[in-house]
Amino acid sequence: MASHQDDSAQLQTLLGQLTAAVGAYRPGPEPEAYAARMDITAKVKEMQRLMMAPADMALHHTVNMFELVGIRTLREYDVLRAIPAPPESISLADLAAKTGLQDSLLERIARLLVGTGFLDMTPDYQYRHTKFSSAYCQEPGPGNFMQAMFDEGLTPLTGFHSWLRTSGNDGQEPGDYYRNPYTSHHKQDGLSPLDIMAQFPKRLKEFQLGFMAQEDAVPITGYYDFGQLFDPEKDGDRPTVVDVGSGQGQSIKQMLDSFPNLESRRMVMEDLPPVIELAKTSKHVPSDVTMLVHNFLAPQPVAATGAKAYYLRRIMHDFSDANCVVILKHIRAAMLPDSRVLLADMVMPKRVTEADLPAAAIDNCMMIMGGKERTAEGFEKVVAEAGLELVRIWRSREDGATGALVEAKMSSS
Repeated sequence: MASHQDDSAQLQTLLGQLTAAVGAYRPGPEPEAYAARMDITAKVKEMQRLMMAPADMALHHTVNMFELVGIRTLREYDVLRAIPAPPESISLADLAAKTGLQDSLLERIARLLVGTGFLDMTPDYQYRHTKFSSAYCQEPGPGNFMQAMFDEGLTPLTGFHSWLRTSGNDGQEPGDYYRNPYTSHHKQDGLSPLDIMAQFPKRLKEFQLGFMAQEDAVPITGYYDFGQLFDPEKDGDRPTVVDVGSGQGQSIKQMLDSFPNLESRRMVMEDLPPVIELAKTSKHVPSDVTMLVHNFLAPQPVAATGAKAYYLRRIMHDFSDANCVVILKHIRAAMLPDSRVLLADMVMPKRVTEADLPAAAIDNCMMIMGGKERTAEGFEKVVAEAGLELVRIWRSREDGATGALVEAKMSSS
């Protein structure tokens, strides 16, 4: 065990590194500012861990568990929105009266959250917002994302160890989209996680708002040149981009906005019937964008064959390796020799640092639904099994997991 003197020397070294990181920090646009903030945070946490005894870590984990439950409970009763905007504050009695929560219950939950710094308390013991609790009142905002991860990720995950032992899948990662810890938790094996989520409209809305709030963390444009896909002299009537699992067309819209040379009539959106019907009425993209009803586990429609690129954003992480190979084989069958497959998903590093801890957490959420966030080697394996060859991984942030795009082509072998 290291001596106190050893700890002191290491602490001084970390303090020097922290001071240098703080001195170099300059507020700026994302994602550069995020990386700098996380560098400082990592140094602070390293100092914290150095000062903690092993027993302190157990207590730290315990506090984290109950902090999450407390925040989720306050959101359930809309307590955070009942606290006035900064710098105003509110008494326990008034807050209890506004929310319908018993004052002693509210006090016990809030006590922990004041201690962790999520909420603040005035010298005369009134509650007021911090920048964190205030942001959790926004919609869409970080509160939606936290609640979605709590309800759809953490709640089913608490029984994960038991599921591994009792599901006949002992020691193996879940790989079935229709039979996994999430479907087992809801006692609805045979349905997909999204089918189950749709039974709870309020939770589904939180899930959608949560990921909307994270859009800036997973940019669509800014690190890959979609404009070079279109050659007006050689392309004839070929589609330029087929957005497989397009949703409402957010990706197509950003591509068209960012690359004026792209023609909307050459863009194709594919998704399930309800999604395409909504896209037709929402008019999020130009009217001459082609919209096709399609299940990407089936062969590509004739109208989408021979495209310059097949783009899949946040699709691969929903599925096991085996299902990803099925999806990609159908796309390969529709490709021409110069076509490209573009997989916009997280690419996990072999070792996660502070900046990519959220990506590792989301991977655990996908795991209980039979999905998977992949490393570069994981993507290379999947595309190779589908008869494709990895060309390059493009990143919006150097070495970052989020904001990545895997480019693949037809295999030359």
